[in-house]
Amino acid sequence: MIRNFKPQITLVSGSKGGVIKIWDFDSGDYIRRIKQKLECRGMKIKGTKGLSEIRIKFLNERGAVD
Repeated sequence: MIRNFKPQITLVSGSKGGVIKIWDFDSGDYIRRIKQKLECRGMKIKGTKGLSEIRIKFLNERGAVD
């Protein structure tokens, strides 16, 4: 039997850098951080031909560098 159970309400925030943070809504305390794996980290795309601006933005958000 579970006694003194209090459901926890959480708030989740995210950033362009791929970090997700989970917070306790009632207290404002930080609970956990989850980091997205950037599958293009370190990929050099400077001088690459045929990439649209949208594709370059997409790759940069996933860790590619100009």
